Amino acid sequence: TTLFRSQIEPSGTIAWRSGDDPQVPGGGGSVWPEVGRRLQERLSVPVAFVNVAVGGSSLADWNPGDENFLRMVKVIVALQPQSVRAILWHQGESDGKNSETYYYRNLKGLIAAVTNRTGGRRLRWMIATASYDGHHAHQQIRAAQQELCAEGLAVPGPDTDVIGPDGRESTGVHRSEEHTTEL
Repeated sequence: TTLFRSQIEPSGTIAWRSGDDPQVPGGGGSVWPEVGRRLQERLSVPVAFVNVAVGGSSLADWNPGDENFLRMVKVIVALQPQSVRAILWHQGESDGKNSETYYYRNLKGLIAAVTNRTGGRRLRWMIATASYDGHHAHQQIRAAQQELCAEGLAVPGPDTDVIGPDGRESTGVHRSEEHTTEL
């Protein structure tokens, strides 16, 4: 089977492509091609990712009704009824100024709003522990992400805060291309 990725075209259609990097137009390396290959080997099923990520976005940029939220919902609805298996949430690096309560409430609200807007379908969410902003990890964001998983609203994803400076791009935030296969 072939690993695929998609991107949303300006027309709103979904264009499927090979699952190689870069996953985000103009972006560098990511873990997703390797994750997809490993999932295919383990599960013996085709794997595809639909990338709706927005680099540098804060949780506030995903408020229900805003552009990022509406694009995510549009993709989920377009791929129903069976195609979307999970939402892989890797975000938090831009929220270091926010409190644990703020991040927790707003991500919990986002999960509920996505469920509501997609016809009540409860999708599985995997939340990465991601708060490293290029200088340090933000414990309150980590705690909020972990609390949502402990409550059963999501399953825990990778802890990408543990990636050292040698494994990151020049911004210090995202993984460098040469370190994308270290899972």
